[in-house]
Amino acid sequence: PDVDLRLDYLHPDDVYSRVRSDEADLGLVSFPKDGGDVASIPWQLQEMGLVIPPRHPLASQSIRKLADLQGATFVGFTPDLTIRRETDRLLKKHRVSVELVHEFDNVENIKRAVEIGAGAAILPLATVRREVDAGLLVAIHLQDVQFIRPLGIIHKRHKHLSTAAERFVQLLCEELGAEGSATSASK
Repeated sequence: PDVDLRLDYLHPDDVYSRVRSDEADLGLVSFPKDGGDVASIPWQLQEMGLVIPPRHPLASQSIRKLADLQGATFVGFTPDLTIRRETDRLLKKHRVSVELVHEFDNVENIKRAVEIGAGAAILPLATVRREVDAGLLVAIHLQDVQFIRPLGIIHKRHKHLSTAAERFVQLLCEELGAEGSATSASK
């Protein structure tokens, strides 16, 4: 009853800043950095895949490879995010060039842009389940590449976590099949 749980969607830099300044006990981030005054607990590994609207030409193809995106209109993350740099690196490695038409700093805005037909995107497949079930998006596992987005729980390295924070980490790890454990939070 004395726990104040607040969930804010923020730019990763702001999440790190809040944890460092003791404005937050924990943060959930993709591509977590473990070092200095911040420690990271591995939490999830999310498969990235192609996300398109149902009427997109690729939706009817049976073989789906990264190269199928060659020249496609594309909705991506903003360049300041690690996930964007990793996506760009993957496309470059496979010599795939896309026409970037929109950039957003969060998954939700990218999903909405894809829904209205602005282009294709590469997103964590776990984040589009509801839209796929509702027939708003099509999620495609790419057969020729493996692209994983790691998620981690960050906290201030030498700050003792409250019992509530430790229990929350444990709950996240138990409920979502994480690799970390609540005991690693106190390291």
